[in-house]
Amino acid sequence: MIITVGQVLFGYLLALLYNFFLKRASGIIRTLVFFPVVLPTVAVALLFQKLFEFAPQTGLVNSILNAFGLHSVDWFGTAGHAFIVIALLDIWRSMGFYGVLLYTGLLDIPDDILESARLDGASGIRLVRHIVFPLSLPVLVSSLIFSINGTLKVFDSIYALTGGGPGTSTTPLTLYMYSTSFAGGQYGYGATVALLLTIMCLIVTAFILRGTRSDAVKD
Repeated sequence: MIITVGQVLFGYLLALLYNFFLKRASGIIRTLVFFPVVLPTVAVALLFQKLFEFAPQTGLVNSILNAFGLHSVDWFGTAGHAFIVIALLDIWRSMGFYGVLLYTGLLDIPDDILESARLDGASGIRLVRHIVFPLSLPVLVSSLIFSINGTLKVFDSIYALTGGGPGTSTTPLTLYMYSTSFAGGQYGYGATVALLLTIMCLIVTAFILRGTRSDAVKD
């Protein structure tokens, strides 16, 4: 849930930045922010391993902590710290994609509606809250569905970054399915886990769509 909120929230903030502040220069920024999306997952995971390294060498993050008089943190030694690194990796890598996706939704908002709202005194946060946000809700729902399903099906980033450790504290269903099926040879049990994961994705998608449709009917 934290990863989903982070991906969509930062993506939406980027979309607002592209549409209302950067204007013509947004193309260059969109390309730079989108770049992590096309990077190989293993390369990104190795980058984060080096950034948060505790031993035998001190990574950049721990070096910054030491510079401020704080102790180094074993980021991959405890479940809580390892989850923070995983969340940062997934949010950083995906927010460019959601920024572009939500930006296309903002482009569909008619300019005359925005101009009318500005003439009526709406600006800044009020404009976003009362005009932009409601009109961009459909693409926000799509982003939520993409993000939640992607989080439920995450495999490569965790496998390359922590391997599910320490212990099994960061092992998602996908990695558990892989280890059960191919490492443990329990293919039937692994198929059951895969089926459960598919049902979970369908339930989450149906729940979100039903919730948004109910809100639309009430409005």
